[in-house]
Parts: sequence; structure tokens; C-alpha cells
Amino acid sequence: MENIINKFKFKNEGRIFYLDQLRALAIIGVIGIHISAAYLVKFDPNSFNWIISGFFAFFTRFAVPIFLMLSGALLLNKEYKILEFIKKRYPRIIIPFLFWGVIYVIFAILFQNKASYFSSLSTAIPFIVKMFLGVQGYLTHFWYVWLILSVYLLFPIINKWIKNSSFSEIKYFLGIWFITSIFVSFNIPYYNINLSYFAGPIGFVILGYYLSNKTNKILGNIFLWPILFLISTLLRVWTLFDLSISANHLVMASDIYSALSVIQATSMFLMIKNFNDNQIFTKAASILKNGIIGNLTVSLSRYSYGIYLIHVLFLKFFIIFGLSFANKSAIKWIPFLVIVILLLSWGTLAILNRIPLINKITGMH
Repeated sequence: MENIINKFKFKNEGRIFYLDQLRALAIIGVIGIHISAAYLVKFDPNSFNWIISGFFAFFTRFAVPIFLMLSGALLLNKEYKILEFIKKRYPRIIIPFLFWGVIYVIFAILFQNKASYFSSLSTAIPFIVKMFLGVQGYLTHFWYVWLILSVYLLFPIINKWIKNSSFSEIKYFLGIWFITSIFVSFNIPYYNINLSYFAGPIGFVILGYYLSNKTNKILGNIFLWPILFLISTLLRVWTLFDLSISANHLVMASDIYSALSVIQATSMFLMIKNFNDNQIFTKAASILKNGIIGNLTVSLSRYSYGIYLIHVLFLKFFIIFGLSFANKSAIKWIPFLVIVILLLSWGTLAILNRIPLINKITGMH
């Protein structure tokens, strides 16, 4: 048992544990989103399995915003130059992305009957490009890689603004950004006032920095944020049901920049932060931080990017080799598949991490 525990030990000095907890939850959430989506397209909008799938899909929708918020919490208000930042951050994203992208292409040829695309350059090149771009129907989850690369381009500029701004000025920006998210949520016409430049991932990045560094009675309220998380999740599920039942087909009206998404992600971030900071939970937080649970949390956090890149491979493998969602209970199989695919992805990366050179390109941070 001791040997197994040692496999998951990392040098944890200087790490902020609640941020590792959030990253671990976010990667579990991403897997939950993709498995739930696979269920949603298979069932009738009036079925029980469809309702359960929708709940799981939106209960885990905090995942991508949390990843963006963690970038802001960890990387803003630092000392670095533009070229230094790009040289340090980009290879950590691009190299694992290219490595696993090639693996997906090989997988498609061997197991998805895509070899015909490689009969000529005119078909092979568009196929590969669509795979790497995350085009719908190819590798959709790769879209986030391009999102974070785009965000990183602006980081040195945002960082300089953060370093020279007060919390009041940051709150001013976030206030406008949240108002914009309301426009996104309810399709309110902009008329002659175009606030769309404030909408987008940068808001989550700045929000993550703000929440990780700002404290007050409202942000530290241990009851408010769990309630808001539940309400925002249920409202997102209700929106899905209402639109899909009216249209008689799946309508995923879930913009990650909507007001409900902002509230849900903010609530999750503050729930975990408050759990670790509030004296009421000191004993429970200490148990989760120390020993094997703490080591596993940090391990999962550090492998999260690699798991993000690889987990769809296992989902595709299961579907190709006979997994049919149509005759499986969503309430049982979604949690089961999340655990199985998480463990397979995590375990694969842990093995690859022990291989010289390969351990540099799999996506462990």
C-alpha cells in the first residue's frame, strides 16, 4: 500500500491546495460533460434517462470556466516579460496537444475506418486539420486548447493592467462583464450599445484572480454560495428541458459566458475556497489535504491537462467496441463511466510519466 501511495507523491511546496482541488474537480467535470452529452443525443427529451443526463451535463458545466479562473488566480499579478511568458507557457500547451493529436489521428485510421482519407493529400490534410482544430464531429474537445492559447496571447497585457489597478477598478470591469453575460443569457438586443467586447473568457480569468485575492463577508459566506450553485444549476437544467421539449429535439442553449454560467462557476470556486479557509471546516479540510487524499488530489490536478486531452480517446474506444448508451441507465452509467474513464486516463498518464522523454510531452504540469 505504501508503494502505491508513493507513486502519487509530488513536491507540493508552494502549491495552493484549494486551487488543486478545483482543478481536480474541473477535470472530473469535463469528463462528466462529454459522457452526459453522449447520453443526451440518444434519448427522447421526455424520457427519465434524458432528464438525468441533462442534470449531470449542467451540474458539471462549471468545469471550463473554473480552468480559466485558475489561470487568472495563478498567473496574474506576476513579474514577467511578454516573450518570457510565451516561451514558458506555450510549449506546455502545444507539445502535449500535438502528441495526443497524432495519437487520435492514428486511432481514427486504425479503429474508426478513416484510412480512406489518407489516399491522397487533398483528403488527408483537411481531415488532419479538422481533427486538430476541434471541428464538430472530429475532436470537439480540442476547442479549449485554442481558447487557452488565445487567452495567453493577452495575458502579459492583462497582467500589466492588473498590477496597476485597484480591486475597485477590477470590480468595475467585472461588473460590466457580468452585465454583458446577462445580455448573452437572454438575447437582449444591444441596440446602439455594443458590450460584446467585454464578453468572453478574459472575464473568467480576471474573476479567478479577483476571487482568489479578495475577501469580504459576502465572498466568505459559507451558506450563500452552495445555495447559488444549486439554483444556477437547476435553472440551467430547466432551460435545457424547456427549449428542447418545445423544439422536440436537443437544444444545448448553454453559453459558457452566460450569467448562470458565471454564477455557477463563481459559486463552485468560493465553495471550495471557503471550505479550506473557514475555521468551521479546519479539521475536515486538513484530512482532505494530508495523506493519500491530498497526494491524489495534487496528482490529479497535475495530470489534468493530459487527462483533458486523452479522455475522449477512451470514450471513443468504448463506443466503437460496443458500448450502447440507448439501453443503459443514465443514473448508474454516467457516474460509472466517469470513474472508469478518469482512472484509465489518469493511469495511462502515470505510466507514461515514468518513461524518459515521453514524460515531457504527455501533459503533466
